[in-house]
Amino acid sequence: MSKIPVYYHIPKCGGTTVLTTLNYFNFKTNRKFYIDNDLEWDNRICQVLRVFLHEDRRLNCVVTFKNKFNDNTVYIDRHICSCDFKTFSKLYNNGELSIYAICVEPTGDANLKQSFDTVCLFFKENSDIDILPFTIFRNIFDRHYSEYMYLNSDMSKHEKSHGVFKDMTFEQYIESNIFPFNYICQTVQRKPSEENIEYIINFFKQFRILDMSNIIDNLFSILNECQPNKLDYSAVFSEQNITTNKNTYNKISLNNLSQKSQEIFLFKTSLDRKLYDAHISQT
Repeated sequence: MSKIPVYYHIPKCGGTTVLTTLNYFNFKTNRKFYIDNDLEWDNRICQVLRVFLHEDRRLNCVVTFKNKFNDNTVYIDRHICSCDFKTFSKLYNNGELSIYAICVEPTGDANLKQSFDTVCLFFKENSDIDILPFTIFRNIFDRHYSEYMYLNSDMSKHEKSHGVFKDMTFEQYIESNIFPFNYICQTVQRKPSEENIEYIINFFKQFRILDMSNIIDNLFSILNECQPNKLDYSAVFSEQNITTNKNTYNKISLNNLSQKSQEIFLFKTSLDRKLYDAHISQT
């Protein structure tokens, strides 16, 4: 039976690779496709629909709009690019929309869990299709350094936090009030603590957790499990749309920092590191 992959997007943990893959979600088929009334034989029949749950919470959904559906022909309508969650639910319940994958986007502050709970409730109430939740964990130090370099680069000009600490060294950033305490845990609990870390660890037990090694192979394995023998990745590879790492900066390790910065970093990330160790050590 087909499942719907639901990706819980933790920033700077392989999200670009996952989102690029989902953007090129292809299906092996012999059907004709009428896209916006023009006959095409392109097997890529999906599009990404942005679904707004709240002004600062969003889902990226890989979907197909269906005006007519039978054994030989699918009519695809691509004119809708975004909608609110009420419209999304109505389209799905009216049979006008097929869902193939969902990405829970990391917009806003500490609200990934709220968005994920909304997705789970939606499928529980509206569909008998199972979901396969998954996420990617990254070494905690590498994640923070990658985010620091990214937000200081031209690639992040569209981000609200672009350039916020452009005048700070990485050590100054760690020692500043801007550096977040236990960022990943905050996506589940606004105020993570030793008292609720077990709750956070258990929350992630419902996910298939990948690490940063072999992302593409592991990701394709999940997608093929969800849609057995139906996926076609030829377009992805032929257009070279997926890369695992295009970083041009020199990587550093915790040991490259001063003793003071190391101690502050370990203190501010203590719960994230417990979460990481609890799950990655079991994979």
